[in-house]
Amino acid sequence: MALSPVVDTLDSLAADIRPHYEAKDGKFHLTLTAAPIGFVPKADLEASNAKVVEFRDNNIKHLQELGELRPLKVKLDGVDIDAAKAALTKVKDLENKGITKPDDIAAQIKASVEAALAPVQAELKSFQDKAADADKRANDAVKRSAIGEKFAAAGGEPTALDFILSKSAGKFVIEGGVLRAAQNVFSTDKPGEPLSVEEWLTQQTKESPFAFKLSTGGGAETGPKGTIVRPAGQNVIKDPTPQQLGDPKNAKAVREGTLRYEYTS
Repeated sequence: MALSPVVDTLDSLAADIRPHYEAKDGKFHLTLTAAPIGFVPKADLEASNAKVVEFRDNNIKHLQELGELRPLKVKLDGVDIDAAKAALTKVKDLENKGITKPDDIAAQIKASVEAALAPVQAELKSFQDKAADADKRANDAVKRSAIGEKFAAAGGEPTALDFILSKSAGKFVIEGGVLRAAQNVFSTDKPGEPLSVEEWLTQQTKESPFAFKLSTGGGAETGPKGTIVRPAGQNVIKDPTPQQLGDPKNAKAVREGTLRYEYTS
């Protein structure tokens, strides 16, 4: 409840509030021995506002300085820059004026230039390193997704995906967000054409058969002595080609259990 500093009567006030009013000139005046809740002395308010203004001005100054440094990230490359060239020109002028130790002056100027540029160069390198790391992680994610999908369709064991990805090093690269065969990596089935992921996975079923399931078709059961019992009506493709592994219809049939792949190896 808001309290009025002056009232005509105390009748409308709560009993515990009335003692804080003093009769004077026919009215009742509120007497305070301390600042009300929420009251801020003018001096404190002005000091606080001054700090806010100082903080704002400092931020503006720092933003301006940062804006001036950003173009240097692109322009700087080593220490051979416009500032260094200007410093060397000044050294030449001093030599023409008869200074006996221009080499010492040149060394001092070079050291000053390098010291001034060191923080900017460090910031630029940090920026480049972070950008390269982000690109690598993005490319690794694209590669994992692209190969992982086809590996699963080919009957790959989920726990062997990292192993298969490690073997793909040097075989495939990411260019423009797309998985492609690395330079000079060609198909053995179709000479002259880039190696496809499907053909490479077919090779892996023979080189690393443990990375693939014995049967990728749903519904297969194990019979006596580990023999495979096929459900009635299930089709079988032996030693599938890359084209068969990459066929969406075949992948769908495998998931539904109406098709399975078998490898003679």
